Amino acid sequence: MLDKYLKKPAPDVLLVLVATSESKPEKGLISATTAVEFLPLKGDRIPKWIAYYVEHDLAATITEGAITLLQEAAGTELAQLKIELDKLVAFTGGDVINEAAVSAVVGIRPGETMGDLLDAVAQRDAKTAIAMLPAVFEQPKSGGVPIVMALTVQMLGIGWVHAVRERGQRPDVFQLLKETGAYCWRSWSEFSSTCTKAAPLWSARSIDDALEALLEADMMLKTTRLSSDEQVIANLVLTLCGVVPRRRAA
Repeated sequence: MLDKYLKKPAPDVLLVLVATSESKPEKGLISATTAVEFLPLKGDRIPKWIAYYVEHDLAATITEGAITLLQEAAGTELAQLKIELDKLVAFTGGDVINEAAVSAVVGIRPGETMGDLLDAVAQRDAKTAIAMLPAVFEQPKSGGVPIVMALTVQMLGIGWVHAVRERGQRPDVFQLLKETGAYCWRSWSEFSSTCTKAAPLWSARSIDDALEALLEADMMLKTTRLSSDEQVIANLVLTLCGVVPRRRAA
């Protein structure tokens, strides 16, 4: 029926067909229509979208700090970000959306975000990282597995920067993210800054040890209930920061 219609479509009808990225393209359908690909926004484009939506759709303003805090709390799903931004505009009554407003509405505070935890571990600051774990675990979409995934992506980033510098080259973390499509759990600029600044604090050996510890923690979270997720992550943080040495296989 659809094939027959497309051969002679009604001139006053606009037919829109939507398919997910997982759908297999139908060559016959594509050849008879105009295909438009809508790529999901990533990393460096999310903050720009937030600022644009607030200004043009909600007729309000939002600070850079609030944008960063909101993205770390709500992630990169535009539908969820839209819901939170709508609530924030209603909460502020037209005033500037700042970090205090995001904290009040979304329930996340500066200094206790996933990004803050990642920064502390990258700097091998165990005391700071351990202190913020309870607050990070209370946040939406948090938990042992997401934290391990975020730390793993960051550790791979630090390792890549370290390796590139060892070859006497200049690392471009933005290009790395574009090529790999890696999800870094925060804005690309923050991820790039953290990996670049932290790389000198890690040796090739410590990076390898960290990745092995992350793998072990991931397996433990998925296969055992002898320890709580928070206990597993706390031990992992101490290991990554060098406070507790990782046990090597004999």
